[in-house]
Amino acid sequence: PKQWYQRRVHGESLKILRAHCYIYKSSDKQLITNKMDAIKKKMQAMKVEKDNAMDRSDVCEVAAKEAKARASRAEEEVADLVKKAQQLEVELDKTQEELMTRAEQLKDKENTLSAAELEVNCLNRRVQALEADLETCEDKLVMAGNKLDKAATAADDSDRMRKVLESKATA
Repeated sequence: PKQWYQRRVHGESLKILRAHCYIYKSSDKQLITNKMDAIKKKMQAMKVEKDNAMDRSDVCEVAAKEAKARASRAEEEVADLVKKAQQLEVELDKTQEELMTRAEQLKDKENTLSAAELEVNCLNRRVQALEADLETCEDKLVMAGNKLDKAATAADDSDRMRKVLESKATA
């Protein structure tokens, strides 16, 4: 049986256990050895489990660092892509504005071309009318030339006849 005694040392109260000395039997020693072996095995298993947990922790830390690095690279890529998208949007806006300007210029040119084509068609009709008038005038000129030749021949004939009649009248 265990007995406790109280004693005062330097003003403080101490509890002292008075234990009786037991003589252990060999079966008790074996039981204690078995318990100690079980405790040692349990401690070794716990150490192995701790080592495995530490290894898994190290692997997880490395994986976490790699994941953070990949995430950082991905964020940089996203930032770059966002910048490129913004640049492309700006270029798209500029290109659309230039397209609108070019479309207006093209429309103006088409209108000018259409007006020029109308004017050319009008001038072609006028040229055709003038050519027809020219042909008519040339025909009239030929006819007038023929009439003039006939009139000149008739005048020559009349002049000869006049000379003949004058010479007869003077003779």
